[in-house]
Amino acid sequence: MLLPAQRRFVYPIGMLSRCSLLATLVLVAVALNAAAGVIGAPPITRVAFQAILAGQLREYMSLAPTAGLGRLETLTALPSEQFPALAADRAAASAALALIVSPQAVQLREDRETRVPLSRALGKENLALIATAADELQARAAGDRALSVAVERARGLSASPEGGNIAQVRADLKRFFDGASSIPGSLWIPARRSGLQLPAARPPEGGLTVNVVEEAGGFIYESRDAAGRTRKYKIYPQDALTFERREIPTALADVYEELPGGAVRQKAPDPLVAALNAARIELWTVRHGETDTNRARLLAGSGTDSELTKTPNEQGASGETQARAAALKMYENLGGDGWARGVLVGISQPLVILISPLKRARQTAAALQGLLDQRSRSLVTGPPRRLYEAHVERGLAELALGEIEGWPLDQAKTLASWPAYSSFSGTGRTFLDRFPKGESRFDVMIRQHGLLRRMVKDYPGRQIVTFAHFETIVAQKAVLGLIDRDPADRALRVTPIENAQPIRLTF
Repeated sequence: MLLPAQRRFVYPIGMLSRCSLLATLVLVAVALNAAAGVIGAPPITRVAFQAILAGQLREYMSLAPTAGLGRLETLTALPSEQFPALAADRAAASAALALIVSPQAVQLREDRETRVPLSRALGKENLALIATAADELQARAAGDRALSVAVERARGLSASPEGGNIAQVRADLKRFFDGASSIPGSLWIPARRSGLQLPAARPPEGGLTVNVVEEAGGFIYESRDAAGRTRKYKIYPQDALTFERREIPTALADVYEELPGGAVRQKAPDPLVAALNAARIELWTVRHGETDTNRARLLAGSGTDSELTKTPNEQGASGETQARAAALKMYENLGGDGWARGVLVGISQPLVILISPLKRARQTAAALQGLLDQRSRSLVTGPPRRLYEAHVERGLAELALGEIEGWPLDQAKTLASWPAYSSFSGTGRTFLDRFPKGESRFDVMIRQHGLLRRMVKDYPGRQIVTFAHFETIVAQKAVLGLIDRDPADRALRVTPIENAQPIRLTF
């Protein structure tokens, strides 16, 4: 049984919890927790190890096969001299690893994909798509009664409206995957009858070696295979949470260097800054206005599509009024009506507006677009002309928070790993550690680096404003050398960014 403080961090399995293969794997990881004493340094309990292992098994089976497999391989290779009390757990991890790369496990993952086209067609209630998907499934359904029933009902839908109903076909399809057998597909019937047997434990292939060192709040484990490929992870045992530590790309190794704790220091100016200046680009950015998740103090990354608030907060402002105020400030920063007249008569080029695909950014940008449309109508006699061109830019999306997406901020602050990420106290320094099933701040920096390069190519001499998010703007400032530095070691450090305030990024 996981400790109460650890239960929060184990990602819910959902449908997978009803799959006997996955249940077998997870039981392997958590059934060995009779003892939970702390072993030697680095400090990690057996309970934490098992929680981490269970999480990696679920991640491998459900979301990120390559990353999950690498973490499992690393866990199975923890050095015996440092972790003697985990021998049984390493053996269980090795056995589970052998099982999940077996043909049966591969078949299970393929079977899950079997229903995707039919499920989508049913969701769209498109009879032609349903018929096509059912035809594709027909050969696969042979020998499996539950799937055959679903396919025949689906074919009946397209043949005759009285042949069945969409809700019934959905129920049949769900029964195929989630029914009493808990094992999808006819290929699993023999396995179910004979029982799934764990293979014997085996050492990881490829001469994998692991080095484990302590680091603030947890420890780093780094694996290296015979070909010299490395993987590095940061584990916070108290949270049973694993962060993958990404490497600085070779192309940027002359600009940035890694510091302890996943921090980054800029050691030389990024040539991109000179390129932006040479291209005479005037770049601004605006964080979205207050959202309902901001007001509720919830963590909202790229997986949360929240909207601007409509009612006043304690300061008397709403997200919508903030967006309108930001639009007026941005218009004044551009030069107001004098700038607009220059664009309308062809002296200046229209403003380029680049917008995150998330709703809160699009709503904030809409306030500026509406103001520019209104001023164009007022300043021009005859058909109005456009003062701007607007494009949705996926690279401007917020950082993906992964497992902690949507968490209450107060709950997230209880994480042992939170101090490394907190930006509210002005001490956030961690850039290289990826949130479980999410991104790192450096991942977002890479996105912004690519976007800025495209600006140099596509918009030389233009005025540009991006409507984005907290971490996106942090990344933009970091790339451009405008971010705060820790006085102790000059590491990049995150500080607060206000909602709906235009920020100039080039000068």
